[in-house]
Amino acid sequence: MNIRKEILAITEEDWDQVLSTNLKGVAVLLPGGRPHLVQQKVRQGSSTSLDFLVPWPPAAGLRGQQGGLIQLTRVMATEWRP
Repeated sequence: MNIRKEILAITEEDWDQVLSTNLKGVAVLLPGGRPHLVQQKVRQGSSTSLDFLVPWPPAAGLRGQQGGLIQLTRVMATEWRP
């Protein structure tokens, strides 16, 4: 989910909507799926585009959550590694 606005036009409600959907959703759902991921020997639990490395405006909300998702996935992988 993305809200295409210039960064100064993004409201707190916009940020809440983007981050709740795209980042918090993964943080809440992925731990519940962990047993299945381990059983199936899945090595990647989430995915996102590497487009966040390119600062294409107006996509601050989307780009911000993509970076957060990558870091969240790294932390989960570190905590859950055998």
